[in-house]
Amino acid sequence: MINMQGEYVNGHRGRLKEKFKFSGFSFAYDYELLELLLTYSIPRKDVKPIAKRLINHFGSLEGVFSAEQSELEQVGGIGAGSASLIILIAELNRRAFSKGHSGKGASLSGKKQRLDYCRGRLKEMPCGTKIIISLDNSECIISCRKATKELNSYSESGNLNAFGKNALQNHAAGIIIAEKQESETPCPTAATVSTIIKLNSFFRMINIGFADYVLIGKSGEALSMRFSDSFGKYFR
Repeated sequence: MINMQGEYVNGHRGRLKEKFKFSGFSFAYDYELLELLLTYSIPRKDVKPIAKRLINHFGSLEGVFSAEQSELEQVGGIGAGSASLIILIAELNRRAFSKGHSGKGASLSGKKQRLDYCRGRLKEMPCGTKIIISLDNSECIISCRKATKELNSYSESGNLNAFGKNALQNHAAGIIIAEKQESETPCPTAATVSTIIKLNSFFRMINIGFADYVLIGKSGEALSMRFSDSFGKYFR
């Protein structure tokens, strides 16, 4: 019996690989790049719908590669193997390209550097997204990850401990948290201030510097709480 589905999948995958071989990657859609990657972890199945599903779920290709393993596995068609492959590619990319000639990641010691970096990372992310940036002693980037849904709430001690675990696993000397707000221009709400006070106390307790909390508005305008007159005392 002829397996028409298998023939279609194998033929489509072959055409996809030939396309990239002869035309390069510059003119490919984001979902096509993701589709090609998934062919290496999902055999004998049309992965185009899964690739499109991932991008729709996380909002962008960057969103896919910033997601946690558990978040990826919630998307239909993505199992533990495919999620691990995506996480691996993201980590390899971070290690290969986030380091400069000094062997350290880009420096975020200055206000403009922080705002530009956080603005760029959150540009394509949906409102409400938070990222956690781990820094070394020179305030150079060790890693940058999107906060999980659990870490979006700071009210429970368990969630704060998860922040501490993330920082300690990265051997971080300092942490910057950035948030994309619903408002056009960044504005520190009462909830934001309460969060900063809790995090300040927690990071002091585990001896990790709370370097900054950056707010990004939908307009792209950015605000560093560390460099503001009213809130600078909560950071070090």
